[in-house]
Order: sequence, then C-alpha cells, then structure tokens
Amino acid sequence: MDDGKVYLEPDLTMLKLAALVACSVNQLSQAVNSGFGMSFFDFLNSYRIKEAKVMLSQTGQPTQAMLDVSFAVGFNSNSAFYAAFRKATGQTPAQYRRACMETC
Repeated sequence: MDDGKVYLEPDLTMLKLAALVACSVNQLSQAVNSGFGMSFFDFLNSYRIKEAKVMLSQTGQPTQAMLDVSFAVGFNSNSAFYAAFRKATGQTPAQYRRACMETC
C-alpha cells in the first residue's frame, strides 16, 4: 500500500488489491480483519485519510479546495470523504486544516 500508493486509485476494490498482492479475496479480507482489526474499506480509507491530512497540513502552498483533496486521495465523492475523515479524526477536513494553520 505504501510503496505503490494504490490506495489513491478511486476504483480500488478488494478484488483488485488481492490480485496485486497475489492472494485470494478471502485471504486478503482475513489478513486485514485480523491483522488490522478493521474492514477492508476502513483499512483503505485510513491510508486515504493519512494522505489527506498531509495535503491539508501543507502551509506553503495555496489552499486546495476540499473537493480536489477528496479526489486526489482516491475518494469518489466529497460526502464519502467528509464522513470517513470525521470518523477517523473526529473533525471535518476544514476543521483539521484550520487547526493545522493555527499551530504552524
């Protein structure tokens, strides 16, 4: 996941990731569930949110629109991005960005 950044692909599915790592969907599902204690989609979104947090905390660049950040990290919709971000961080992406701007 880290090396190829495949999580940035908006159409990444468990089937596609299983093919990339040369295992069955069942093996991948079991590895994610038991190894990380989360569903495949939560696992995938954790990587996407981590990438979004990096983008949102960059202070030297012009502010990117949230929709652009959402699509850049692999989400297909802004609402899915907001829901996943809030679930992972307890904040909206805009709140996270403001907090980063205040502490830098």
